[in-house]
Amino acid sequence: IAIMAGAVEPSGTLPVLHISTEGNAPITSKETYLNATFYLDALGLEGYESFGSAESPLTMQIKGRGNYTWTGFDKKPYRVKLTSKAALLGMKASKHFALLAHADDELAFLRNTMGLELSRRLGLAYTPEQRSVEVVLNGDYIGLYFLTELIRVDKDRVNITEQADEETDADAI
Repeated sequence: IAIMAGAVEPSGTLPVLHISTEGNAPITSKETYLNATFYLDALGLEGYESFGSAESPLTMQIKGRGNYTWTGFDKKPYRVKLTSKAALLGMKASKHFALLAHADDELAFLRNTMGLELSRRLGLAYTPEQRSVEVVLNGDYIGLYFLTELIRVDKDRVNITEQADEETDADAI
């Protein structure tokens, strides 16, 4: 992280996700999406692709997410819904991602990272991917986040048959 003239700026070593909400509105709700634009600058890092640009940003929606992490910390987590599927930072193409703040992790952001890696090494059927990114929201640098796949029922994620709520027929379960 570079500090220049009192301003905190991205480090230049990680991809940077730039998000602008419509009218630079603050994100204050977990229930209501705000319209926004974004571009992802991969900074030429090997294996990563940039999406959009400052001149031609892409459209998305964003809202808060989490329970305790939303109310208990100044650094907020977010849920994003892209207008079109994209394989951001080498993850499987999707419209749905989370920006996890890991504000409750005092172990150098290792708790979730190590848990996900352990899950992969154990060969569990599905482990969400995550990538470190620095985030600029409405022109303000808000820090290190983890762009993460959402856990969803999908053939490439949690590959199960979705059932009706409160299903009781044993043959259907």
